[in-house]
Amino acid sequence: MKEPCYFCGEDEYIEVFEIWGSDFQFDTCCYESHEAWVDAMNCPVDREETLEYLATLVGQWVPCRQVYNSDSGGIRIDHDLTLQNISRNEAKEFVRRHHRHNPPPAGDRFRFGCYNGSDLVAVAIVGRPVARMIDHTKVVEVNRLCVNHNLDRELTWKACSLLYNASAKEAKARGFEKIITYTLAEEEVGMSLRYARWKKDGSPTKGGSWNRASRPRTDKAPTTPKQRWAKCFNQKEAA
Repeated sequence: MKEPCYFCGEDEYIEVFEIWGSDFQFDTCCYESHEAWVDAMNCPVDREETLEYLATLVGQWVPCRQVYNSDSGGIRIDHDLTLQNISRNEAKEFVRRHHRHNPPPAGDRFRFGCYNGSDLVAVAIVGRPVARMIDHTKVVEVNRLCVNHNLDRELTWKACSLLYNASAKEAKARGFEKIITYTLAEEEVGMSLRYARWKKDGSPTKGGSWNRASRPRTDKAPTTPKQRWAKCFNQKEAA
């Protein structure tokens, strides 16, 4: 039996509706109850209990990890992450818009998009190793892993490790012996790679420009030292 509303005396209810992306609206039995919920969502004392209750309501029919209070204002839904194969053009355009320091690669072998609900929040593009001395018939490289950092952190957490795991599993399924990627040694700690159980593969490179007198090039990526990471599929910890 439902409890009577403190304000109107009718059966108390709150209904979540009109969900678009991570935003939503909700309705209550009366205006005063609605205003009380809004106040509670913005009150540090009541916020945790309120968000837990809303998450329970939404979770009855919309899969979600949490309902959270956005720094940009309002309550938002973290629907949880899913992976899909996406087109090369879509992946390249996402990297072009959101990657912090690299343009999209020219080509690739396969790619994944990571979605929160219907929103594309991150992509991984896997192709041939950039270093010419690495055997591209046995090894593939995550050439780009890109997250939309304009979104709330709550919508993208664990996206990188999920994409690294998916890339490794796909590489193994395609018969490759190893998958690698690089991080900026002085700026990136590789936490997502650690969560995905990748290992450091040697010492950081010295960095430097690709431009040579015998082969002039315009550097399109950072020339700082880089750390290579790898996952080998003939080892016990392989995906």
